[in-house]
Amino acid sequence: MSKKAFTLLFFLSGLCGLIYQILWTRLLSFILGNTYVAISIIVASFLVGLFAGAWLIGIYMHRCRNELRWYAFLEFIIGGYALLILAGYGLTESVFLALNAAMGELNLLHLAGKFFLTALLIFPPTAAMGATLPLVIQYFTKNKQAFMENISFFYAINTLGGAVGVFCAGFFIIEILGVREGIICTALLNMAIGLIIVLQLRKSPPETVGKTAVTAKKPEKSIPKKKQKAAAPYDRFLYLSAAGFAGFAALSYEIIWTRGLKFLIHNTTYSFSIILVTFLVGIAVGSLLMPRIRKWKISEHFLYGILQVALGLFAIMTIYLFYDFSNSTFFQEYFVKIIYDYAYHWIWGIVIFVVICSMMFLIPAIIMGVLFPLINDIYFRHTDAKAGKTVSAIYAVNTLFSILGSLASGFILLPQFGIKTAILIISVINFALGIVFIWKSEYKRLPAFAVSSLLLIVIIASTASGSDYLLGRGERQQDRVLYYKEGAVATVKVFERQRARYMNIDGITIASTSRSLLQKEKLIGHLPFFFNESIQDVLSVGLASGI
Repeated sequence: MSKKAFTLLFFLSGLCGLIYQILWTRLLSFILGNTYVAISIIVASFLVGLFAGAWLIGIYMHRCRNELRWYAFLEFIIGGYALLILAGYGLTESVFLALNAAMGELNLLHLAGKFFLTALLIFPPTAAMGATLPLVIQYFTKNKQAFMENISFFYAINTLGGAVGVFCAGFFIIEILGVREGIICTALLNMAIGLIIVLQLRKSPPETVGKTAVTAKKPEKSIPKKKQKAAAPYDRFLYLSAAGFAGFAALSYEIIWTRGLKFLIHNTTYSFSIILVTFLVGIAVGSLLMPRIRKWKISEHFLYGILQVALGLFAIMTIYLFYDFSNSTFFQEYFVKIIYDYAYHWIWGIVIFVVICSMMFLIPAIIMGVLFPLINDIYFRHTDAKAGKTVSAIYAVNTLFSILGSLASGFILLPQFGIKTAILIISVINFALGIVFIWKSEYKRLPAFAVSSLLLIVIIASTASGSDYLLGRGERQQDRVLYYKEGAVATVKVFERQRARYMNIDGITIASTSRSLLQKEKLIGHLPFFFNESIQDVLSVGLASGI
């Protein structure tokens, strides 16, 4: 099967994967709840399946005579099992209800039980998704020179498909089709992808793959392997560690930036979808740029190190954007006001969402998109691993550490340190990786360290003098902040303006001692009299507002 013919199918495969993640989150929220913890359980379970699939396919890759046949089989598994999840939803609900009854008071065991059951429920399809990229790279990489181009191209195409999938699910599928019907259509699309591949492989002559594999052996003989083998154990550990910690940092940043953006844009399905779409598009663009960047005559280790340092610097720069630039009159007037001012069309609000997300983390996401194929290429060139096993190892370790990063940032870094300090802590990972790889390259070490250190000092100095609080809609820098906490679930802020006190959660004012909100609470107190005239006294409790 030709690369051109397969590209669209792989794009659609990535599209299906992210649609499932959005729709399964909605479906299982009826059982697990629609809390931050419940969503974290579902996302972590999804990543566990991706890790297991990537790892397992690396073990059994040598048994594949035709990788695309396996790929087609996995697409059938994904679609078929997605339909089974719907068919057995009643049983799933009963199992989770039994778990709630048995361990309702045992918080930690209850949480672990929910995670285990969720991961088990979606394990087969997510594991199949995790195995697809290594299979594709193994099939299309018949000589070492093609590896870098293939990993960059297919990773970008699959990620771009995922971005379109998130957009479709968040803006159209749930509203037009609904969750169940959306899952059914996505499952049928997976099966159609598998069927098309099977039919195409039957049309293709069976000798094609074997012949290309034989002719590809000649250039490999000319590559000296003695020096590579001597350094292989250390190199393998270094590259896998780099892939792992890069994944840890990437998912941590994504969660932390998402929390920061909740203060600036609506906390809705649309805003969350745009955040994820922007992040994925940035990664896809970076991956597509990778082949052009590699043409620069720079040591690959030096390039990886410099990009890690740049990522750390841009990450710290987001502190300034969140805490200083977003507090400026310019930003509040020309960005935030348009989102909340109903005189503007809804589409304008969406456009502003995209602009804000792009401004905050599009460049770091592009750098992440370059780093993933680059570390794959370095690992492939400096170890004995085959193309498919290279991607399997890097992808598995990257995903495993991504799980740890999401859990660490959500449950430890954010509640214990807050957004500002959490970003600084995570950036240390980028700087450490940058130093190690620049040092290993032995290429312009001192100039690189000098420039990086100078930029780091300038950026930290510019962020250290800024505000300590995020500014929500309608807030002013002159407001007297009485309480501020960036917790595990939300950011809570209490501030005072003149004689009135206000409380907001993630930038939305939910309570105030001002007359407008007190009048609303008093109106609620009159409702019971419309239903029963004999009522004499009414107590109205404004939950979470303290009124």
